[in-house]
Amino acid sequence: MLATIQVSITFAGFLSSAFAADKIASRLYVAADPTFQNPWMQTLFVILITVLVSYFSLVLGELVPKRLAMRNPEKTSMKVVPVLFFFDLIFRPFTKLLTWSTNIVLRLFGIDPKETPYTVTEDEIRILAEAGVDTGDLPAEDALFIDNIFAFDDKDVGEIMTPRLSVSAISVNSTYDEAVHFAANAHFSRFPVFDEDLDNIVGTLFLKDLMRVPESERGDNFDLHKIMRNAYFVPEGKQIDVLFREMKSKHISMAIVVDEYGGTEGLVTMEDLLEEIVGEIEDEYDPPKTDVVENPDGSYILSGLLTPQEAGRYVKALDDLEEDDNYDTIAGFVLSLLGRIPSDGEQASVTFENLRFTVLEMDDRRIDLILLEIIPDEEITEDEPEYNNNGSNGQTNNGGKTGTR
Repeated sequence: MLATIQVSITFAGFLSSAFAADKIASRLYVAADPTFQNPWMQTLFVILITVLVSYFSLVLGELVPKRLAMRNPEKTSMKVVPVLFFFDLIFRPFTKLLTWSTNIVLRLFGIDPKETPYTVTEDEIRILAEAGVDTGDLPAEDALFIDNIFAFDDKDVGEIMTPRLSVSAISVNSTYDEAVHFAANAHFSRFPVFDEDLDNIVGTLFLKDLMRVPESERGDNFDLHKIMRNAYFVPEGKQIDVLFREMKSKHISMAIVVDEYGGTEGLVTMEDLLEEIVGEIEDEYDPPKTDVVENPDGSYILSGLLTPQEAGRYVKALDDLEEDDNYDTIAGFVLSLLGRIPSDGEQASVTFENLRFTVLEMDDRRIDLILLEIIPDEEITEDEPEYNNNGSNGQTNNGGKTGTR
């Protein structure tokens, strides 16, 4: 059908130009003043008439009909279908001849004419979604879903997991009452079960399995081994789209994330994976999101668990903050600048370029809250230590990830 339309447009343009050049230009030449009847004048008339015919053909024959059809595509399509079928029958021999000729030429260039000539790319779909938002035809939330779906296979588990220090896990040696008390305070329905320490995860406890334990087995004879399920382990470098398919096919709702040495790095749930597409899913137990708070004076209070990429989305001044193998979070970045762990109650401060980071709150040995102040260039004093991009101020900085052990 597309070939028929193209042939029709070509024939219409060809015939209109030929008719205009032959009839109209000749009559204008004859009607012109004898003093202008020169051979070059007839050529000029042919050019002018051809340009005018092409102009009206494009405007009235293509651009205007396309605009009208785009305003109501379904209704217009239904009206022109009979006309298209009629011309399809007339031009079918020509379209077959053109298709056959085109295929021969393509084969001469070593191209298989049966191959798909064009595929839509991710960037083109994103551009279409953005255009739909601009015109109001597509909700901004739907466009965000589309963008998140395409970004889904670009992330690994380590980027979205709940880090080790935030994992709620239960000891395999817990009594029934201890397990119930732990579950009631944790507000989760599934928990990793460890033996001695968090690096030795031996299973997973489902709250519903705990509640089904008979009264007769809730005393001293309670054994968590009997009701826990096998844990599912994944490396932190696994792509989240691959993990999503695995967890879906195996009906798994939680996986333990391990590093290259087998140590526990964190955990990831099916909810974490879905949130990468639809955004944050909050329930009645989720605390309010306070990852970034902007103060009236232009400073910011940041959660230490923010990644540099996440912080850059909230605070423009952190856009250029480079990721590094020595840290995964803003807290890790500040630790790499300080070169030490701040003591309890100490509001350690460090300056990086025109940014001053002050530790506001510690959670054991982890930096929990950070005050970020943006210093105007004229206010930067010489006694404030400057750090380069590798997090060094002349001191040796300990490598490795911070806050994961």
